[in-house]
Amino acid sequence: MKVSLIIDGNYLLYKSVFILKKLRSIKTDLNDLLVRELMKLSKSFSYDNVYFVSDPKEGTWRKQAYKEYKGTREKDDTIDWDFVYSTYKEFKENVRAKRNVKYLELPGLEGDDLIAHIVRENNKKEHSCVIVGSDGDLRQLLEFDLNKKYINIQWNYKFSDQRLYLPENYQLVIDELSGTVNENIFELDNSSEFINFLETLIQQTKIQTVTTEEIAVTKMIQGDSGDNIPTCVKCKNGKMNPEGRGIGKDGAVTVYKLYKEIHPATIQVDSDEFIDNLSDVIIYYKKIKDSTAKMKIMEQLKFNRMMMVLNPDYMPKITYENMKKHYNDVENMNIGYEVEDLESKLEEDDFFKEPEPELPEQFMVEDDGEEFDPDSFWDL
Repeated sequence: MKVSLIIDGNYLLYKSVFILKKLRSIKTDLNDLLVRELMKLSKSFSYDNVYFVSDPKEGTWRKQAYKEYKGTREKDDTIDWDFVYSTYKEFKENVRAKRNVKYLELPGLEGDDLIAHIVRENNKKEHSCVIVGSDGDLRQLLEFDLNKKYINIQWNYKFSDQRLYLPENYQLVIDELSGTVNENIFELDNSSEFINFLETLIQQTKIQTVTTEEIAVTKMIQGDSGDNIPTCVKCKNGKMNPEGRGIGKDGAVTVYKLYKEIHPATIQVDSDEFIDNLSDVIIYYKKIKDSTAKMKIMEQLKFNRMMMVLNPDYMPKITYENMKKHYNDVENMNIGYEVEDLESKLEEDDFFKEPEPELPEQFMVEDDGEEFDPDSFWDL
């Protein structure tokens, strides 16, 4: 069984800055903490591939399509962002030089786009994926296939209050790999080690199961306030009204469930028939009597789908081609190995010294109940 680790580099940075801000030690500890976090994650399991993905400094295709994209975010002006940016840039250059990490960053593309492509390409090769990050959009990628023997999970890795997002019915995969369904189905591979790793994560974190279909549909309905993407409709007294009430998270889930009662088949999110049917359910749910509402709701649903559903069909063709080429270039990169004096190298790396604690005491923060939300914390 092959397993790949995919790290959202921006999340790693957000989290580190958030922690060190509380300790008032950003300028002294940021780089060290980033290095330790990357090392700890990379060694959390014997991964076949480790990917590090970062957002570009330049604008993305979503920003070009919608100038207001992420336009409402505000930075914390108590933080020296010039220092943070320069430290992160230097850290990324060091990551790029590592032989055991595949670094991906491309102008015009958000990290989410690259992560989605990496996951899909790995799944084609029957590789499971462990995604480290907190972005809700990434939960669209959480699925499994018993025939191809892979599962994708999202690990919201933190010092405390860790969360693990799993595809619905994930236990089927554990049963299959554990041999409780078909004994010794995956002989001579590391399936048992991965199951032990997964079960340990489940025990140590708060878990939540998700349905990729529901994630995509509800996001299209409710929009995303963090990214400044509007809800699909606002109405008042049965009529469309920009000052009226939209549909929030709970309402979007209600609409999704109502839709499934009427249309129980698997939803084809990219289908215009689906958009047509969904708009009818929304009109019913909101009790809209405006005859012009349906066309406007359909237009907003299509726009939200383009902005939030991680499907290459919704990005510009040239952007998708550039993404494929960038991924293939990284995958096919030839790595040269030099003959080294191993003992000297190990001494250089302090291999023979007593290991330090995994997390230095200065990075320990008492859990004060404040939840880390990278979307509202800062925008790289």
